[in-house]
Amino acid sequence: MIERDILRVMGANEYPFTFDQASAIMRDNLTEYDGRELIRLKETGAADWIYINGQERFQRRFYENLVKTRPDIAARERARAGYTAPAHGLYLNRVEYK
Repeated sequence: MIERDILRVMGANEYPFTFDQASAIMRDNLTEYDGRELIRLKETGAADWIYINGQERFQRRFYENLVKTRPDIAARERARAGYTAPAHGLYLNRVEYK
């Protein structure tokens, strides 16, 4: 399977986020976030993810990559609109890993 090859080369820590965690990152960093948006991004290949032990896991820089490659998402970033980071720490560069 391709997922095994990816994990062998990159390591499991390259895909640390569950769907719920990835959705929380999107919700906390974007204005007007709809939970179905991450599903669409995943299904179109815009958000990098793989299965690990039967669970969808998102690449550690999936959010940063979306901001860099999708002007529509970059325009909705809360940081650009003057919002502050959430307390739970899932805020990439802007997001801090815990």
